[in-house]
Amino acid sequence: MLNLLGVNKNSLTAGPGGERFEIFLKGCIRGLINPCPGCFNESSWTFAGESREISAEELHSILLNEAHHRRFTVCGGEPMLQVKALLPLLRKLSKDGFHTTMYTAYDAEKLLKGGLAFTWREGMEEAMRERLMQYAVSYQVKADGSVVFRIATPEMMEELFSLIDLLVDGDYQPTKRLTQSDTMEEGWFVGSSNQRLIDTKTTAMLGRFVYDEPERIKEAMLK
Repeated sequence: MLNLLGVNKNSLTAGPGGERFEIFLKGCIRGLINPCPGCFNESSWTFAGESREISAEELHSILLNEAHHRRFTVCGGEPMLQVKALLPLLRKLSKDGFHTTMYTAYDAEKLLKGGLAFTWREGMEEAMRERLMQYAVSYQVKADGSVVFRIATPEMMEELFSLIDLLVDGDYQPTKRLTQSDTMEEGWFVGSSNQRLIDTKTTAMLGRFVYDEPERIKEAMLK
């Protein structure tokens, strides 16, 4: 089950190509521990509070009916925390011809090399521990009460790369901001210059990272 905070059915700034169906997943470890200054979605950090649990099957049905342009974006919170639940949905959307964009604050090379793991310790948000037990593929409780979560394996990350089309990785850095108030509605979808646009399917196919430029992607999708 995906832990969903909200949706935007007609987002213009969540990826290339014009209107996109964007979902916001709830929970961001970094947001609670060391937040990105200027994050646009602070309400998504906490794992506690109201959210909607939705299955891959139900969300797939919604997207088929309502994402008329077959453009889909996964935002957060931190989407990579819910890879286990995302993969069944992404398998379906890949077959259906969707263009999928995903955002992450994590480094893509590290995700592919080592997957994703996190050690929860006493004093951290209790709701985080409970959710990570749901999200993780395995976990181990230590004698000191800490819990080591294996959230995703390298193999899971490799499959994710093969199923989506574009990954925007890196934390938002306000000192390197690209978007301005007069460009926010013009389809610009990268927040700061340190963030990279990764052509994930080509990267997975070639076994080396392939990057792209926002303007080229926008032009290609409008053809």
